[in-house]
Amino acid sequence: IDASLNEATNHYNSIVEKLKQIAIFHHAHLKTRMKDPDSLRQKIIDRVRSYPQSRAQMFRPEDLHDVIGARLIVKAGTPLHRFDSTKSVWARLLKIPEENIYEVEIKGGDKEC
Repeated sequence: IDASLNEATNHYNSIVEKLKQIAIFHHAHLKTRMKDPDSLRQKIIDRVRSYPQSRAQMFRPEDLHDVIGARLIVKAGTPLHRFDSTKSVWARLLKIPEENIYEVEIKGGDKEC
């Protein structure tokens, strides 16, 4: 469990650093969060216990979703606002495997921030 927590923390720190650079370049506001370690630890324990012993596929840390969250808030009309919302584009931008991205959502129209 501790190894999974350390891995999540390392991913979080790496992604935050990359997003900070993007935020600075695009004059964006960055909000990030990582699931509380105690909450994450309990979620892992609960998930492991929920898997039957006879099941061929056992629990894997990558089965957890929503461990890390990030939001870039940009002014409408900026290049980042019109950026592609596909996972592959953001995976290349952040230099992480596409399977590590659970969801990309771009909200707001041209008149909104």
